[in-house]
Amino acid sequence: MLATLVVLSSMTATACAGGDGAAEAASTPSPTLDTPTAPDGTVPPPVTHSPAATAGPVLEWAPIWDASERVSVGLPAGAEAFESTVTLNDGSEIAVTGYAVSDDEGAIAFEIATAPSPRDGVEWYLDMLLEQGGVDIENSTVRPVEVGGRAGVDAELVLGDGVLMLLRVLPLDGDHEVLVVDTIGPSTERERLESEFARLTIGTFFA
Repeated sequence: MLATLVVLSSMTATACAGGDGAAEAASTPSPTLDTPTAPDGTVPPPVTHSPAATAGPVLEWAPIWDASERVSVGLPAGAEAFESTVTLNDGSEIAVTGYAVSDDEGAIAFEIATAPSPRDGVEWYLDMLLEQGGVDIENSTVRPVEVGGRAGVDAELVLGDGVLMLLRVLPLDGDHEVLVVDTIGPSTERERLESEFARLTIGTFFA
């Protein structure tokens, strides 16, 4: 299952159990470097990963390379590696690897998803997300985006139980592998999530 959907399930379970939303410290250490900046040197406002955005800790961000060193994405320090396999309804499997930092209030992640055969464009990833997620999609907005000559999509998904997911999907290698950067959390914290998403997209670089 995709990292963001695992977090979504965790958020739902915590809400049902009446959890206090306290975040656990990541067990894997990560370097803390300067926040990635845009070519013009600007950065979005500082972001927090806490229900109380004005009082929560400001996250320190660090660039992380994927295992094949084809792409680098800035993530909050403490991000942990993951890998999984998603079995689709037709029996085919999607391999997913990446890094994520999460707590009971949401997640920030980047993922590389590889389909077993060529697909048309990058929308297949969104189709897979909606098909396999097992969550209610109340509203979705998708728009085309081009980064370094790579034609992809930015998407905003408003999920059930007041959850907002922002993600960018770009082709990585050929026509069956995509890079995904995303943040997910309570829709009441849209300003924080948009700031996190801005940092994710600014801090994404291809080798």
